[in-house]
Amino acid sequence: MTSKKITIILTSYVVIIGILVILEYLTIDLVYPSSGGFTKITPFSQNWSQLLWIMVIWISVCIVGFFFGGYLFGPIYLFIHKKVIGRKMIYGVQNKQQGIKYKGLFLKTLFPALLTVNLSLFFSYNAGVQELILFDPAESNFMNAMMTFVALLPITSGISIIAFSPAWFLLDGGILYSNIKKVKNKADPDELRSVGGWFLQLLKGYAGISIIISY
Repeated sequence: MTSKKITIILTSYVVIIGILVILEYLTIDLVYPSSGGFTKITPFSQNWSQLLWIMVIWISVCIVGFFFGGYLFGPIYLFIHKKVIGRKMIYGVQNKQQGIKYKGLFLKTLFPALLTVNLSLFFSYNAGVQELILFDPAESNFMNAMMTFVALLPITSGISIIAFSPAWFLLDGGILYSNIKKVKNKADPDELRSVGGWFLQLLKGYAGISIIISY
């Protein structure tokens, strides 16, 4: 996807969000009296409109987190890799053919989704977090946890996307490393791996195990 297309998509998204904000303000919060929403993270007072804006914030955070995390933390991930296991490794860049189409989008987003659910579950039962997030906590701790879980999804999704996007960017950039220098004159086989794939393996393992523990 070219930078021009990305700019058009982001601009259109911002315009749509602006229109929704105006319509929401004119048709809901001015026409109907405030009924008291369930969370403090949105500026609107109706329960259903808060759910709508949680979805809007959710999508916005994921888009911003993808580019912010990829461009900012991608070099940091590469630096960490070099310092942790890459002292005796050789690094290079694979030249890819233009027009390659990436498949497996579901599997690519599955593990960030698992990490999102894990983080939301972890914090949703915390009384301090419930007090911070909820507008009017219910008597039932389970209901409070569920409302907190829903309200936290945009935040935890952003954290998950920021964690995974640098690995995707490194993988897409074709950054490779090899142990040829390290195993020279040894019986160990030569290996060639991607830096992004190394981080993805760690993140997927953590997301998969942690969600089982959380449940």
